[in-house]
Amino acid sequence: MSDALVWECIKNNNCFLTKRGRTARVGGVQFSSEPFNLAKKNSFKNSGLANSKAVDLSVVEGGKYGPKITMATKGKKSLKKPATLANETPLNKAFATSVRSIKGVTEKCGYRKDLQPIALARYSLLKRYTQVKKGLAKPIPVKMGRVSRKEQGRCGGDLALCKGAGGEGALKASELESRSKSAGTSKGRDTFTEGPLDFVFGGGE
Repeated sequence: MSDALVWECIKNNNCFLTKRGRTARVGGVQFSSEPFNLAKKNSFKNSGLANSKAVDLSVVEGGKYGPKITMATKGKKSLKKPATLANETPLNKAFATSVRSIKGVTEKCGYRKDLQPIALARYSLLKRYTQVKKGLAKPIPVKMGRVSRKEQGRCGGDLALCKGAGGEGALKASELESRSKSAGTSKGRDTFTEGPLDFVFGGGE
């Protein structure tokens, strides 16, 4: 079965789609949490289900030396065997060495060269994430947008405690109240992101 035919069958109906309503604010972009989808966007180019050739970058948590980054590619001979579908390559060496490995797979071997910019951008962010988890780098500050007065009043004027800060969602009422008392009437401040990076390109499961 061709990749184009598979895409027509699954593009509007698969378990990885994130249903968020196509409003003007999101620009009509639909996201997907499927594996082998670097941009986490529901499109034929990025689809990891429809394309027989695809690249994936993920972080394996835990281990003796902390989180590790792994690059995976699909093998044509294993398309009918999901258990052995991915050919994994660890990217645990220096940044420049890992970049050469990604370029070697996507460009020199003629394997999805169109995904190279997305793969390099995602690797850069994942590398930063692993360094933060290992204590080798500081988190990237995330500037918050506008928060309504109602939200500010509910969390004592501390923007870091407001609903949606850092992607953590609303806090429990008891925890919010205790933190609000300690925060007093101080102005909002920037928060930092240390969580998984699946949402970096607009995804998130």
